[in-house]
Amino acid sequence: MRAESKAEQENMYQLTNIHVERGKRTILAIDELSIDPTAFTVVLGHNGSGKSTLLNLLTQQFAPEKGEISLNGKPLSDYKARQLAQLVAYLPQQLPQVAGMTVQELCKLGRFPWRGSFGRWQPEDYQAIEQAITQTDLLDYRESFVDELSGGERQRAFIAMLLAQQSPLLVLDEPTSALDISHQYQLMELLQTLNKQTQKGIVVIIHELNLALRYATNVIALKDGEVAFSGPKALLENESTLSELFASNIKLLNHPQDNSKVATVCL
Repeated sequence: MRAESKAEQENMYQLTNIHVERGKRTILAIDELSIDPTAFTVVLGHNGSGKSTLLNLLTQQFAPEKGEISLNGKPLSDYKARQLAQLVAYLPQQLPQVAGMTVQELCKLGRFPWRGSFGRWQPEDYQAIEQAITQTDLLDYRESFVDELSGGERQRAFIAMLLAQQSPLLVLDEPTSALDISHQYQLMELLQTLNKQTQKGIVVIIHELNLALRYATNVIALKDGEVAFSGPKALLENESTLSELFASNIKLLNHPQDNSKVATVCL
């Protein structure tokens, strides 16, 4: 087993004895969970399994009724909003309304954790925005209005905003849900490339198992509010494990082009 570097240990999320309750019903219960800060981690699970609740905890949208979440070895509750935003860039499932805002203006919002509303802009701010637009292949759209872009282009624009934030971790809640199949794969390809090239950790919720099998390095699978699987994707590529997790008879096939695994349900 590979030893974790000091940087990885310091930047790792740790969740311990987590309980989230709604109306006296436990909707998320996690005894122990660590999230690799350099991995491309996909969170899987059926509707109501606790996926969005988990991401809301990681991004401090609310606190659990019980338990502790730490980042950099420090309780998450000790971070102020701007401090956490310097470490974690979050994209919710429902994208903010940005009517009348260009791609470049949207990316400028990513610099808020570093400059605030009235801070003086520095050359590194403009450099971060330029780099983010380049990394997401949006140079031809920098002056385009975000709300006039296609669904796939709009998602790339918001990812560019996250990159301009220059946080070491990106957390995205179902970024493929409103996209057609081709744009889902294009978006996951972009995230995989960013993970490999920038070494940023990525945590993303998706519903499509085959997207996870193709692009993830790590997988967290939730079932009925509990962690049913957490670890490298290779350990999930097991028919019995997948069949039990999804309550279906799942068979794995080799992709004819690159020998990656493809899951299919046998009725």
